[in-house]
Amino acid sequence: GILVTLSKRLIRRQGDRDVVSGAGTMIANSLRRLMDVDVISLYDGFSKSTPGASTALDIIHFFGGVAYLLTDNSSSYGPAPLPIRAALHIEQISDIVDQLTDQSPRGTTTGLTDSVLQNWWRGNDRLYGVQIFHAGNISRDSGDDAKGGLFAQKALALVMANEMEITEDEDPSLRAIEYGAFQEWATGERADTHGVEIYSDAAATI
Repeated sequence: GILVTLSKRLIRRQGDRDVVSGAGTMIANSLRRLMDVDVISLYDGFSKSTPGASTALDIIHFFGGVAYLLTDNSSSYGPAPLPIRAALHIEQISDIVDQLTDQSPRGTTTGLTDSVLQNWWRGNDRLYGVQIFHAGNISRDSGDDAKGGLFAQKALALVMANEMEITEDEDPSLRAIEYGAFQEWATGERADTHGVEIYSDAAATI
């Protein structure tokens, strides 16, 4: 949970709507970020990983990962069920875009290159039928590498114990109001062979 204490003086001077509403938005966003980071941490648990630290992601690794998921790698689970999703750092996505828009040796922007240059990046696009999402909460490590994921939608689980509980408590001694938001959830891996960790270079392009 997250607690925010607002003084009545601040609320009165700034206007209740702006201060309280703004605080509520920040609390909700913070809880959602915590939830997202918990899910992202599961990518590191997949046994299969590609391409590796300090190596730029390339489309061979991408469609190789898709092929791995759609192969019967486990008698317990079988091939990964569709749909397959990818959640990547934006610099990992940039490496894929760079390959798809390679202008050499033709020096032209026709065909696929023209389409990619005009339409990417719209937030979630497809490559080999896989929807790719920019996961803004994936961080870079000290070596400028990032860990994203390529996985069947049902490979991971996020279980909500309750809806977000909002509280409002007045503290007369402080002449303040305490606002809180509380939520309980759990995350877990359901099928190891239905996911691939995308661990690659994510150094800044510029």
